[in-house]
Amino acid sequence: MLAKLQKLLDGKKWKLERNGVVFENNGGVVQVVATGLFTQPVSFTLSTAQLLLLRNFVNAYANSDDHDIYLVKLNNGIRIAADNEFEQNALDLNEDGTAVIFAGWSSGDYWDSWLVSNDGSMHYTGTVEGYRRIPEWIKLAMEVQYAG
Repeated sequence: MLAKLQKLLDGKKWKLERNGVVFENNGGVVQVVATGLFTQPVSFTLSTAQLLLLRNFVNAYANSDDHDIYLVKLNNGIRIAADNEFEQNALDLNEDGTAVIFAGWSSGDYWDSWLVSNDGSMHYTGTVEGYRRIPEWIKLAMEVQYAG
């Protein structure tokens, strides 16, 4: 699925449908439409910050065979996740243009998480005190955001 999503983000594919979530690329503008059994449908265009985060998430995990990939609809958006026995990473893309990034290690109850506004500003919202490890795909996305 991530290889197909990567092609869509690169403009080589215009539509991808998975688990009730549809991505469409119309000339570089990526639209998401998602339906669910227990939640209202959502439809939104990815903000620049969301697009950068999604692209870097996909690039980070597209060639990884050691992660399980999930794509689900949320009440107000979608979640894409990459999990294995050592780490759990998730990216929520919300219809209001914001994104929430989750990173966890092992099976603890503590998570690193960040809220990214549609203008690219990011602040920590997690439960970890002290050292916080920002995954490389997040750093790369935010460097591009701030460079632009």
